[in-house]
Amino acid sequence: MRVWQTLPTGEAFDREYERVNPAYEAWKQEGGQPDVTTLAALHGDDADLIRQGYDLEGVYLVWKDIYAVWWRSRGTVDPANPWNETTACGLIESMNIFTGQCNALPDWRTEADVARDAEVLADYRAKQAATN
Repeated sequence: MRVWQTLPTGEAFDREYERVNPAYEAWKQEGGQPDVTTLAALHGDDADLIRQGYDLEGVYLVWKDIYAVWWRSRGTVDPANPWNETTACGLIESMNIFTGQCNALPDWRTEADVARDAEVLADYRAKQAATN
């Protein structure tokens, strides 16, 4: 949950990932098993980096799935609302194992994602305005 709350932007997430990933990837290449028991038993200079790498990887996978659900809902349930302003919250709340909230998600979208999302939203709103 700490990662979810302390890295609110994609830039912050990427900086932290770049800091810990070399140690985490080296450990995995050496046969390290990313499970809670093994990670808890780690000692040495890179132990905290490895644990943080594991946390970042897991948290990002959850976030990525939530983002995909939000994106898909834009075409059907909730097309006119931007990131963290959705009204289609049921599934997102159940997927957010960290806070259970819908519109309090870190914004780890890439610049390209942000631009695409803004374009889709603007197009949708323009079409709605044209039909009204």
